[in-house]
Amino acid sequence: MPDGSDEEIIRAYLNVQHRQVPIRPRRIHKVSYSVPPDLAVGEQKFLNKVETGDNLRPHQSTQIEKTDFGDGMLDDFGIQHFHLGTEPHPTNPKFVARTKMLLFALVKDDDFYSLGCYKHGSWSKKILLDLIHANWPELISSYSIDAIGLQHSLDDSEHEELRKSGINVLTQRPDGKIHMGPGGGVALDGSSMKVTNEIIETRKLCARIEKYLKDTVRKMIDSGQISPPVSLRLGYRGCKSYAEIEGSRDVIQLNEDLYVSQLYCIY
Repeated sequence: MPDGSDEEIIRAYLNVQHRQVPIRPRRIHKVSYSVPPDLAVGEQKFLNKVETGDNLRPHQSTQIEKTDFGDGMLDDFGIQHFHLGTEPHPTNPKFVARTKMLLFALVKDDDFYSLGCYKHGSWSKKILLDLIHANWPELISSYSIDAIGLQHSLDDSEHEELRKSGINVLTQRPDGKIHMGPGGGVALDGSSMKVTNEIIETRKLCARIEKYLKDTVRKMIDSGQISPPVSLRLGYRGCKSYAEIEGSRDVIQLNEDLYVSQLYCIY
C-alpha cells in the first residue's frame, strides 16, 4: 500500500479490489464460440475453477497487484480477461503461464458469462457488447439510452484511442440499441469512474461513522461510563460492525447504515 493521503490510500485499495474477482462458485453461461485447439484443455480447466469457486487470480494480469494499474476494458465495458495457461508462470509462480489468446467474460456475483477467446490487446472490441446484448440483453439494459442512433459509429481502434484520452463513448448494437459503457466509464486521468464513485461513498461513510462515534463517546463520557482520552478501533464480527474502545470491554455497535465491510479504520 503506497504512502500518501487518506484518499490516495483508499483509491489504491479500491482500485485493486475493483479488478479482483471474489472467490465463489458461479454458474457458467457461454455464447457459441470455437476454442483454439492448443487452449481447449486450459479453457476447460479454467471453467472448472469458475464452477467450483476456485481462486481465478492466477489467470489474471500480473499487473493486478499494482495499485495504480488501470484496466480500460473493465472500466469501460465491464469485461474481464483471463489467461488459459495450464502450467505455472516461469518467473512468477503465483500466476499461470501467459497465453496469446485470452478468454473474455462478464463476471457477476453468481454467474460467469463466457464471451470467447480473443488476442491479447483486444480491449475495445465492440462485438463483445454485441454478444452480451444478443444473448443476455438484461445484463446491460440499465446502460441503454433512448436515442434514434449515432451519427458516426467509431471503429474499435478509434474507440480505444478516445478511451485512452479519458473520453467515454456511446456504442450502438446491430439492432440499433445504444449503450453507455457498462463498466461505469473512465475519468479524464484514465482512472475508473466506478472507483472514483466508491471513493466518494467511502468518504461519506467515514464522515457518518466519525460523527456517530463522536456523539456516542461524548454521551458515554458525560454519563461517567468512560473517561477521556478515548481510542477506538473499527472492526467487524460476522456481519456486524463495531467500534472497540481500547482499554475497555465496551464496544459500540454500528447501525446497519454504518456497516463497514473489509475496511479497518483507526480513530
